[in-house]
Amino acid sequence: MVRVKFRYIVAEIQYQCEGETRTPIKDVDILMSVKKAVAIAHGDYGVGCMLYSLRVSYFKPQMNIVMIRVGRRAHTLVLTAMIFVKKIGYNSAEYKTLHLGGTMRSCHKFLLKYYRNNLSFIAGLTNEGK
Repeated sequence: MVRVKFRYIVAEIQYQCEGETRTPIKDVDILMSVKKAVAIAHGDYGVGCMLYSLRVSYFKPQMNIVMIRVGRRAHTLVLTAMIFVKKIGYNSAEYKTLHLGGTMRSCHKFLLKYYRNNLSFIAGLTNEGK
């Protein structure tokens, strides 16, 4: 028996309109936006390939970071379809893919490095108000 292998996609949610008030995004909104994009780009075949394994493993709304788990067989379908996402929930936003990993551990290591590299930028944004 062969185990099921997954790929983990780490992406950043980039909002299109900065001035508008945003509604909070939930895990279900992310799943539905990816599912709709795969259906548009790849049809029933793409939805059938990724449906059994699509799941949001990690979502940090404060940092706009999401980690999506998908089967190894369908990760290219999901990556190519994520380009077509223009709306997540009621917000106009899109995904910026940051990392593709084989394990959650490698993705968490990447996120730690990503947070450390961007810490000065994030601290600069919070210190502007002081």
